[in-house]
Amino acid sequence: MTTNQPSTNSLKPVKILSETDAPPMTISNVGLHYVEAGQAKSISVPTMRPVYFDKIVVSTVFETLPAFEAASAPNNSLRNIARNAVFTARNLRSSSAKPVTFSTPVLDMRAIEPHNIAHLLTDIIPYYLLAKAAVGSDITLLLSRQPKGAFADLLAAFNIVPIAESRRVTGEIIKLRGTRGLSVFDLPETFGCNGINFAPHAYDAFNFPSTLNLDKIFLARRAPRNLGNQDEVEALAAGYGYKTIYTEDYTIAEQLGIGAHAKHVIAVHGAAISLLLLNKKVDSVIELFPTNVHHELFPTALGERVVRYEQIVPGFDPRVAHNGWQAILPFKSRNFSVDVTLLGGLLSEIH
Repeated sequence: MTTNQPSTNSLKPVKILSETDAPPMTISNVGLHYVEAGQAKSISVPTMRPVYFDKIVVSTVFETLPAFEAASAPNNSLRNIARNAVFTARNLRSSSAKPVTFSTPVLDMRAIEPHNIAHLLTDIIPYYLLAKAAVGSDITLLLSRQPKGAFADLLAAFNIVPIAESRRVTGEIIKLRGTRGLSVFDLPETFGCNGINFAPHAYDAFNFPSTLNLDKIFLARRAPRNLGNQDEVEALAAGYGYKTIYTEDYTIAEQLGIGAHAKHVIAVHGAAISLLLLNKKVDSVIELFPTNVHHELFPTALGERVVRYEQIVPGFDPRVAHNGWQAILPFKSRNFSVDVTLLGGLLSEIH
């Protein structure tokens, strides 16, 4: 009996550019302090990246990528219906247009929509630097839309000038993949594969000077997700020598310098914490969460850069988490207050 074997003649040739051991799975213990049903609780949470690979492989394949299609929104309002109609027409034009040919290798990151600087610093920039190091020359970064303002400035700080292109694309397409045994996984498309986890030393070669010389910083937020007792927390932090920082008051160059040189950090949960990825070593971080919100993105991303990582959740109802992300989401941008006694206790231990 014979079996029909798929032909290998139609397979696209793959050029392996680099194959390196994946970074080891390391555990960082985080002190989590929260209030549940009126009772203060503290636990130690071992955090690590959720996906394991043996190797990290960068390769290229000459092919034509499909057009980028913007995701549709639920048709639950006139605004969304109109938006979907515009996007549908745009998607049809992009799909039917002639492919755009690039002469340099292309890294397609259009599926990752950067909504804040953390998406750039944890995902897009590390993957770009990993790909460029393997290619050894210029590459083209594709995004779904052209970055502006602070996003453009941040990319420029790493000499990255992306191109926004929704049409089909032809050229040497860069593939970033992890392997386990004989299995191959596309890194940017696999849940939990933050770029910084697989290129943990991506920023080591960069030097971001700072004229501010701030060892202790309090990364505060204006609305949404600001502190209801901001003045009280700010006064407590100032008593230990912390300077309050609103990152939007500083240029991107200044923000990178602040993140690269801070040694002790109090931070309201948000994208500004990702600035610490530019730091070689942070002695302590205290992350302040809104009520019913908790996750391990930043301690996992920062890993062994932080000697002591603490998190405070002012109130937690497990029923919210067990109702899923849609139940958590309304709490994520609400104002909240922090127990200054608890925060003060942690600061006295640290200092």
